Amino acid sequence: THAMTAVRTSTEIFAGAGVYTIPELWHMAGLAPNLTEAEVFDSPSRTARLCSAYYHFGKEAHTTLWPLVKRFLVGFVICVSEEDRLLYSDRLNVHGKDRSYVSARFHELLSDLELCFEWHADDPLWVRQCDEIAGPFDVFEPELIRHALEIEDMNLGTLIFGADHWAYLCAEAGLPVACVSSWNPLAHYYSTLSLPSEMASSWLNMDKYTYLFHPSSQRKPLQAFHPYTQLYRLAKADIWSVIPAFPDNSAPIPRRRPPLNPRELKPESKPKPKQTKPQPRRSPPKPKPLPPLIPKPTPIELSTSFVRERALLSYIIKYTQDYTVGPLDYCGIARRIKGRGEDV
Repeated sequence: THAMTAVRTSTEIFAGAGVYTIPELWHMAGLAPNLTEAEVFDSPSRTARLCSAYYHFGKEAHTTLWPLVKRFLVGFVICVSEEDRLLYSDRLNVHGKDRSYVSARFHELLSDLELCFEWHADDPLWVRQCDEIAGPFDVFEPELIRHALEIEDMNLGTLIFGADHWAYLCAEAGLPVACVSSWNPLAHYYSTLSLPSEMASSWLNMDKYTYLFHPSSQRKPLQAFHPYTQLYRLAKADIWSVIPAFPDNSAPIPRRRPPLNPRELKPESKPKPKQTKPQPRRSPPKPKPLPPLIPKPTPIELSTSFVRERALLSYIIKYTQDYTVGPLDYCGIARRIKGRGEDV
């Protein structure tokens, strides 16, 4: 199962995460769009980044979204023009956008990932296992989840970066000592598991994280580069992403399966003859090992440029009568019509 599908269907855990929210969370967490459920949730770092992105997205909505909506309130009705409907897309990273603004660190990690894919282009099949030097590494920019990394209690930074590196980054960023604490329910849960090291990798190139946040003196650090987005189709849903999907000649790390108990094997078709003499007690047979299970999730498809262009928010708003996403563009929103006198 793809991790995106698992998150979208788990409404009790990621409440409100839907068609356009999930690609935003994936971008903020630095995840490729076609990672499997095991590739995300068997990794403490990836899971912590996803949870942190979810928190950051929610806090942004509570702190900055209402001032945007109030600008267009006429009495108790939200009233917008065609140009106004485009404003919410400025708050999105990837969904329905032609380009995404990213930091220099994000762009460098993105280039490294694309080079990794080119390196394996001629391989018949390669396993997506992270090498400490060659990667592949996740394209993760910590500032995209800044709200979560500044939490003093229940901070997931230790799970994301590891205890030692997180302590260093906290000191470098001047965060309170309470942020260094590694106690939280998610960390406790992972401490009870025995995950293989190759599955529990952070998938981060720690050499790129010599600092946590960009200095305040740097002007618009998250808009240093503006790569084009890509539109994928996965499980009947549109997935927008700057981070490319892993190629078809790659496969997830095989999951280890417990050995099969001989007692669980199907009985033989022929009945065994009855024993006339008591037999000496024998040691129980050893469990038979099974080959690792290689997941085969539903393939992800890259949309054509024609389909992508007509799925852009700007195209839908300007050239169709359809609604898009966000609080300024859905059924029940009034449209401002200019007349000879006052606007209606």
